[in-house]
This record gives sequence, C-alpha cells and structure tokens, in this order.
Amino acid sequence: FGEIREPSSSKEAEEYLLLSREKIEQMDEVDLGRKIHSYLQGKKFILVLDDVWDKSVCININSALPENNNGSAIMITTRIEGVSSELETIRSVNFIRRELKTFRDDLPMSLLCQKAFPGTAIMPLEFQEVGKSMLQKCRGLPLAIATLGGILRKKRTVSEWKK
Repeated sequence: FGEIREPSSSKEAEEYLLLSREKIEQMDEVDLGRKIHSYLQGKKFILVLDDVWDKSVCININSALPENNNGSAIMITTRIEGVSSELETIRSVNFIRRELKTFRDDLPMSLLCQKAFPGTAIMPLEFQEVGKSMLQKCRGLPLAIATLGGILRKKRTVSEWKK
C-alpha cells in the first residue's frame, strides 16, 4: 500500500509497487513497468492508489498491469474529477465510482467539538469562529474533521488553534 503524493510522476508511483528496491533508481519508466508486469503476471492482486492527483499516473501504471482477469482489483482514490472520469475508459475491469459522503449543517461543528473537547456538547464560544474557518477546509469529510479534532484536543487556546 503506497501513498502517491502530490506532485508525483508515474515512475514514483510504479516504485511503490515493487517489493524489491534494488536498482530502481537506475531503471527508467519502461523498465519499471516491465518488472511490475512480470511480478504480477498470473497472480491475484489488489492495487490501491490513494490520493492520485494526475490521470497520467494511473494511465501509465495501467499499462504495466497484466490483463489476467483472475479477480484482481484496482482501487483508486482521488479528489480530482478529471482523474476519476478518465479512469473509466482505461481498464477492462468493473469500475464503480463512489462519492465520499459529507456532513451537512451543524454536524461538522458537533464532531469537531466532540473530538477537540471530549465531554462538551457545545463548542466554546471563543473557538467557534476559528473552528468554522477550519471546517471549511475539511469540506464536510468526517475523517478529516475527526482527525483535526484529535490534533486540536491538546491545544487549549485560540492562538494555538490558529497556528
């Protein structure tokens, strides 16, 4: 399981797929693709590419994967609409798009309060403005909100939250 960070190249993404890292630095993209193809040929695998920012990464990795139709699976997460729509056309496997569920209304503030101030039902007034600002960046995603709340739990002043 490898995280493909922004910005990333196809070569960087392919490097995550190899179990042995010997001579990877000397390989070009074509050689890496061949090695991946050879390693996966005839095997059942699940490939997870998390947080992909560029469709070329997926297209190039796709060309390195064997067409063995033996129940292997590819899961790709992305925030970029163009990446997910392009992927539907490049692989002859079942492609199912799932939109992440997001919170609406007052639930994000409630979750942030629950994580940042355990046992408190309402966000302290002095933290509400900065909390709302931070929640906008989380875009209603529960995991992002819960993670943010966990980080902020140890920060007890508004100035610490603003940092």
